[in-house]
Amino acid sequence: MNYSDQLLRQFNNATKPGIQTFLKKLYGLVENEITAMDRVIEVGAGAGISQLFIDKAILRTDLFSFENRVSGDNDCHNLKYKENEFNGLIAIDVLHHLAEPTVALGEFKRIVNFGRTPTSGRGGGVGWFSSSLMFRQLVI
Repeated sequence: MNYSDQLLRQFNNATKPGIQTFLKKLYGLVENEITAMDRVIEVGAGAGISQLFIDKAILRTDLFSFENRVSGDNDCHNLKYKENEFNGLIAIDVLHHLAEPTVALGEFKRIVNFGRTPTSGRGGGVGWFSSSLMFRQLVI
């Protein structure tokens, strides 16, 4: 099975009842923090599963592109975006896959507007959101 097939399988699995219930809750917490004025990036988006649960404009990125859901060529260690270009970042289950997670965290901080608070959940999740969500365990 190639990587694209694995991502498609992951995307399809997200619609299974038990998994869907968990993901609705997880992404619901995230979506509640995003306003229409926010410019949000998701790094490590993989199959772009968040689009099933978040009905707001998000730039979904990963190392590899996936169909028309996720743009590729984005290494978390060296993101191609300007300083403070975004005011929200989603990275769920990403850090434990990285060779140098502290470098990636520095990149996340660089591209997100000052004033957001970095949060991290168990399992490698991280996000920049308002303080009201600051540590509601985005990843369990």
